Amino acid sequence: MSNKPKPIVLASLNKLLSIAEINEITALIERIGMNNDYYFLTIFDANQKENIKFQVFYEKDFNKVKYEELKKIIKDKLKR
Repeated sequence: MSNKPKPIVLASLNKLLSIAEINEITALIERIGMNNDYYFLTIFDANQKENIKFQVFYEKDFNKVKYEELKKIIKDKLKR
């Protein structure tokens, strides 16, 4: 595992995935090497209209405000 700073990709899905689907997506991310360049977080949001929505947080401009924004997004989704 690398300790170099990498952007964080937050993938918000509007449906729950099965373990098989999660494993399939994880394998795809590893196979094409995206995990070398990004950290991935996946959350569930039944209220969102899109099937999947991506947000990217870049380490170069990741400050306390961006960190708090990311934490709030995740906490809000977990409350539902």
